Amino acid sequence: MNNTMKYIYTIYKTKSFSAAAEQLFITQPALSIAVRKEEELWGAPFFDRNAHPLGLTAAGELYIQKVIAIMKLEQELKQQISDLTNLETGELHIAGTQYLNS
Repeated sequence: MNNTMKYIYTIYKTKSFSAAAEQLFITQPALSIAVRKEEELWGAPFFDRNAHPLGLTAAGELYIQKVIAIMKLEQELKQQISDLTNLETGELHIAGTQYLNS
């Protein structure tokens, strides 16, 4: 997941730009700029900035749903690769000479 997705998800969870910025260790203006760029990219605002606490627009709800799906896929991939590298899953091929097999 890229940083912008992480930023928007954190804002969604904290319901505040300033709280999200603090949690992400970035400035609030930098966070706002990143979100505005993403909103411009997709052509719709993700947050209802007039609501307190901060709420999602319809586009924001779709975006968050997809971010959650991406997070699940990343976690699944991480687990599968871990299983392969720790030999918890995969294939084992055993071979031997004709003499040993008989």
